[in-house]
Amino acid sequence: MSYVYILKQQRLAVGLEKIDEAQVQLKDLDARLQVQRKEFAKRSEELEIAVKKEEADVELAAALPALEEARRAVKELTKDQIAEIRGFKAPTAPVANVCRSVLAILRPQSADTWAECQAMMADINFLGTLVNVAIEKLSQVTERKLRTILDLLDESLLKDVNNVIPDPKRKNEYIQQLISKKSQAGASLLKYSQNVLNCVRIYRVVKPKSDMVMRLQSEAKRAQDDLNNTLLFKSFKFFTFFNPF
Repeated sequence: MSYVYILKQQRLAVGLEKIDEAQVQLKDLDARLQVQRKEFAKRSEELEIAVKKEEADVELAAALPALEEARRAVKELTKDQIAEIRGFKAPTAPVANVCRSVLAILRPQSADTWAECQAMMADINFLGTLVNVAIEKLSQVTERKLRTILDLLDESLLKDVNNVIPDPKRKNEYIQQLISKKSQAGASLLKYSQNVLNCVRIYRVVKPKSDMVMRLQSEAKRAQDDLNNTLLFKSFKFFTFFNPF
């Protein structure tokens, strides 16, 4: 066997050994990359959840002032004022529409009549019900009905002043001033309905984002639980392999 042949064989063996080493290194690198990809995906998902949650929280916070205004409007009402407005046999259209707007919020399934409005205000818990109304439970049908009634009310009141609004940004307050000339209780009830509508509008925007945050959090938890269970199973197999019973 010649020296050259032996040298070639040695070089071949060294080359094969280096290839084996390279393959091991590549496998190790690939494993590290997979771990890094999973970690990156996890952090990206956590960041997405955090961003969506912050957006929902900010928009939900915007609804709180409107909700507080609605509750403050209720506190402005007295039982005597409610009794007075309830006692109207034939209220003016604006006053009737204000009460209809409240009826749409509290009793959306009731007939849209003055008699139903009177029955609603006769309830001993009427004011408490106003304060504790569940905004999140108001349907889109109720929202549309409430908006339609308030738009009709605005139209009728503004017609009396030639549709002139001193400050469009404060339209709601101006409408309240106009209705207060007909009924102080009506003005407070109108303020209540206007702010409830604002709350519902904001809630409609926030709810899908809140639902998405909850879904993403649930999916992330499920994925983490699956990963933990997989690691636990592999650890158990490794332990039993080297420590047979």
